Amino acid sequence: MIDVFTRIEKNNYLPKGTPGHGFNGYFQTNLAKPTSLQNPGLSVMQAVASSLSLDPSKVLQMVSNDSNFLDPTRDKQVGIWGLPSHTKSNGQRFSSRDYIVDTINAGFPLTLSMNSLATKVLFGNSTACGSKPRATGVAYLQGKSIYAADPRFSASNKGVSKTATARKEVIVSGGAFNSPQILMLSGIGPADQLNKFNIPVLVDSPGVGNNMQDNQEVPVVGITKQSGSGTPGGCVLLKTKHAMYDERDMFTFQGPFVFRGFWPSNQSNTALPNDRAGSYGISTVKMHPQNKLGTVKLLSANPQDMPEIHFNLFKEGRETDMGAMKDTIAWARKVHAAVKAPVGPLTSTEPPCKGSPDADGSCGEDDEDWILGQTFGHHPTSTCAIGGENDKNAVLDSRFRVRGVGGLRVVDASVFPRIPGAFPVV
Repeated sequence: MIDVFTRIEKNNYLPKGTPGHGFNGYFQTNLAKPTSLQNPGLSVMQAVASSLSLDPSKVLQMVSNDSNFLDPTRDKQVGIWGLPSHTKSNGQRFSSRDYIVDTINAGFPLTLSMNSLATKVLFGNSTACGSKPRATGVAYLQGKSIYAADPRFSASNKGVSKTATARKEVIVSGGAFNSPQILMLSGIGPADQLNKFNIPVLVDSPGVGNNMQDNQEVPVVGITKQSGSGTPGGCVLLKTKHAMYDERDMFTFQGPFVFRGFWPSNQSNTALPNDRAGSYGISTVKMHPQNKLGTVKLLSANPQDMPEIHFNLFKEGRETDMGAMKDTIAWARKVHAAVKAPVGPLTSTEPPCKGSPDADGSCGEDDEDWILGQTFGHHPTSTCAIGGENDKNAVLDSRFRVRGVGGLRVVDASVFPRIPGAFPVV
């Protein structure tokens, strides 16, 4: 994957020729390198450095160091690094949207159909003996706000039916929720689900919409004795006693804010406290989650309807995932207690502890209950997973081709057999 990464990367923060990085691709990367650190972030990050047996006086240098450095032992190393982001040299966020726009502006024959909803993949029947059905195009609806996930959606707006014909192949890139939905609407998926909605079964593929995974996230919050706006930047990578694959398993970032995830405006988590003055959050991200029981299922055969999405967190691998998160919460409490005046020590408030933490900083079942209630995520993957020929749940082969048909691939975050790290954006 390093070879692929160097081919696509357009690095904006390292000297050209740095091993493990690319400088002529399209995927823009950048890294903020602060010239100074201010409180409260400085004092907290110095306590973090001390907890990891690192030199607190070198924190500024650490948060400017490249975390994507080339080293065979990189993913086993614990420490503080800078946090690369997918941004251009001018600081603007970069995404695949930019690549699409640049491709069109360069004059390539790419048609971008706005306000369109793919409804199914179309297939042609070959007369050759033993041949697979072959994807020949896509049916779609054209119209504004025609998918029920859009808050402006109206059931009376049915859109205008259209088709796009494929000369060579069809590539689906709908993401971890919509790619399995499109496949199932096209007749590729678990036969029982398709039969339930009278969708003709083209390929009985039980892995479609199953195996969904996500990075579990929860903030650890403390109250500083001296407020400030100083954000340290960078990230911390930890390896708990629950680490899988002998690799670090927890990622954290922090600052004088509390990151609680993305909540739709019509929903709220009523158990969340109001953030007090001086709130300082250490945001945690669980890497290598072991729970693979998330599902995406059809609620109807209507492509305008949303699917039913269940993350089913901590239903599998609970001891590993929950254990690593509890280890990190306990570590963060000890960091809170070690922050020097005038910023610290911090008063730990989340997760709340009915009694007093033990010597390791853990509050046992209190922490577990809080994790169950407050965990969120926004990196869903793996609902159309790649796998071997003998794996009945393998939706795709290693070239992203949908098993059981021809001329059809899926290329998005749904393809990962297991979630690849802390941020699957690349």
